[in-house]
Amino acid sequence: MVQTRKRAPSTHRGNPTDRRAGPVEGNGRRPSLGLTGFAIAALVSTGLGLPLSGGYLALDMVMVLIGFELARRVGDVDRDRHWLKRFWLGCVARIGPPVLVAVALVTLYWSWDQNLDEARIRAVLGGVTMTLNFFRVSGGARFVAIEHLWAIGVIAQFTLLVPVLVVAGPKTLGRSQRAAIIVGLAAGVALGRLALLVTEAADPATIAIHTVSRIDGLLVGLAIGLLPRRTLQRIVPAQYAAPAFAALLFLLAVAPDPGRFPMLGLGLLIAVTIGLTAVVLTASATVGLRGALAATVDNQMMWWLGARALSFYVWTQVFAVALEVGVLEPVDQGHTWPGPAIFLIQIVFGLAAAATSHRYVEVPVVAAIDGISDRSGSRRGDNHRPTHRAPRADRAGSNRARLH
Repeated sequence: MVQTRKRAPSTHRGNPTDRRAGPVEGNGRRPSLGLTGFAIAALVSTGLGLPLSGGYLALDMVMVLIGFELARRVGDVDRDRHWLKRFWLGCVARIGPPVLVAVALVTLYWSWDQNLDEARIRAVLGGVTMTLNFFRVSGGARFVAIEHLWAIGVIAQFTLLVPVLVVAGPKTLGRSQRAAIIVGLAAGVALGRLALLVTEAADPATIAIHTVSRIDGLLVGLAIGLLPRRTLQRIVPAQYAAPAFAALLFLLAVAPDPGRFPMLGLGLLIAVTIGLTAVVLTASATVGLRGALAATVDNQMMWWLGARALSFYVWTQVFAVALEVGVLEPVDQGHTWPGPAIFLIQIVFGLAAAATSHRYVEVPVVAAIDGISDRSGSRRGDNHRPTHRAPRADRAGSNRARLH
């Protein structure tokens, strides 16, 4: 009798994180990619002056989406003994390059044009180590060119906690139970932040950039990434996605300015934004987006931007400061460029720099780290490598689509 070998799982859909967090399209795109592109576009546009009074809430949308992506990158912890090393190296490869390049350029500018005083040195150290928010809280590491990197610092610091949240506790805990615990932690963070804002027990600016008080969105996204698809479909029916997205658009357009809004109201707006984003993400990860919603965020432009979201966020802020210093300050008040022209220049420069950084920095770094991880596993004689990992050549060819 001729024995036939059991067919190996598909490399596109066999990843355990794909089974629990929804489909990956045949072209390698992730369910959250278009949503990430939309959220980062809203966030950057607000920072550059587009009249979206609630655009600051897009940061919390991004946090939920990144938490979901982190859950997907954890991998099969039961079958791959090197999953932790691959997870941390992969996250560093995606977060580090654009941040380090931007900080290096800003530092060169300071060294040539201005003095590197103590505050700016602290800002440089915070940017390089991705702890700028801690430096700002503890002593005022402020400089407008890179102070926006506090958000990336929160993401990087949360990344260190993800493996603990996924595997800590009794082995009898399933993914659904772990996800429920993580949602409970997110609710505790949100309530704690509200309490601090209402009682004025801490400076609101400190609360806004502190890791402990801003990880509720990341936790919610992580829980969605851990839950099985059937559970997600049962909790959030797909028809809720379009109304939730419409509500998000409304918040981005008309939410009050945080400087003239009660702290309690601001905390509630952040919690509502996180919840609405979770609804849309869940529908995207289970059945995909449809109709007008799909046309808005599930298109080639948003996919492209979502894959380069981190670089785009970093570079547009750097160019905003560069243009302000190099174009707006030297000219007379009556000869200042019109606002729309400056906005377009910032967007064009930001997109060009993001595409260049992604292609020539991030993709090569991720490919190199993938190769190091593979060679390390081979040297150790790892016979338990997961069958879902695609061949090295396939992964190298899809690096560009997998990056944030």
